[in-house]
Amino acid sequence: LARDFMAIEQSGFSEQLSWEIEALQATYGEDLTVESTKSTVRVNVYPYTAEDTTQQFVEAAVCFKVSSSYPDEAPNILLLDAKGLGDARESELLHKLQQEAQSLQGELMLGHLCEVAKEWMTKENHPVSSCVFCLD
Repeated sequence: LARDFMAIEQSGFSEQLSWEIEALQATYGEDLTVESTKSTVRVNVYPYTAEDTTQQFVEAAVCFKVSSSYPDEAPNILLLDAKGLGDARESELLHKLQQEAQSLQGELMLGHLCEVAKEWMTKENHPVSSCVFCLD
């Protein structure tokens, strides 16, 4: 973890973003991936289920592409490896995150956006089809 943060500090990320990534690492641990060469932060997000993975019917990775103008410019947001959501709900979540990001321009927001995604997934924690094993 310390080695990862040293790489972040040397990556050219702003000091603000480096601090935010350090906080994300403390919160999300192994569910966080940082690709400093691509200015990308990826967080695997699951619904709140008291860590009972048998009750997690949806999941996705929220990928933030941050520019050198962040946080004054909102990050580009993608959902990757979404499971259990279906196209309509995946689009709904992405739209919600994009709107929230636009409203928070000028503020550090990555942690907040991850929490918005977790809360939304908790509310929508049911598979789109009757096959809970498919999670597609």
